[in-house]
Amino acid sequence: PAPGHGFTQNDLDAVRGYYTFQIAPGVTGISMDSTNRAGYTNGSLDDVQWKWLKQVLRAGSSTYYDDFGVRRHHQVSDQMFILFSHHTSWTMNNLIPPMDGTGKRHGGNQLVDLLGHYPNVLAWVNGHTHNNNIVAHRNFDDARRCWWEINTASHVDFPQMGRILEVTDNHDGTISLFTPLIEAASPATANPSDLSAKGLASLYRELAYNDIHRDDDLLGAAADRNCELLLTHPLR
Repeated sequence: PAPGHGFTQNDLDAVRGYYTFQIAPGVTGISMDSTNRAGYTNGSLDDVQWKWLKQVLRAGSSTYYDDFGVRRHHQVSDQMFILFSHHTSWTMNNLIPPMDGTGKRHGGNQLVDLLGHYPNVLAWVNGHTHNNNIVAHRNFDDARRCWWEINTASHVDFPQMGRILEVTDNHDGTISLFTPLIEAASPATANPSDLSAKGLASLYRELAYNDIHRDDDLLGAAADRNCELLLTHPLR
């Protein structure tokens, strides 16, 4: 595997597509594999991965809430978590168990509930719907248990945007997540004879925009694009 990708040879041998990686000091990324190998386009998490995910969250959280809503403490070094997956919470609803020995499947609603148990979860970043869409997951009893779901459009069709996610400690008891969208630095009108990287980027922009199946609603509303998302600092 390529250095820094996240996979180890053991992951590849086990066909395991989930892992953790360090985003910054004190911020851990969790990459999840939401593909259901039983088929269909929507996803879910297998039971082996689900148990692994709970262990990762527990190992990086000195304070968490158990299944009964009771606040628990143990001595570990706190991490803040950002999770990543292909599917969104509302498209992670394919619970058909595949014949691969990984056990029952867990859907998006379960995952939303689980993440609410860990105050140091900041965000869940995903795709699948090819849509810019940001959802606030609130907890009205404890502001530290709120987090953001950040859904971003596709690279293969309009509006083919990427997104940069910046985490900022405001040093006032809050954290800001900045979500600027980016696209190819190339002209919107293509020159068919220009086969440079910039020329090909222009071609893909023009072809995507002129696709008869283009859906401008995938751009999302202003609140789904270049935003500053506030959170109560979970470790203060």
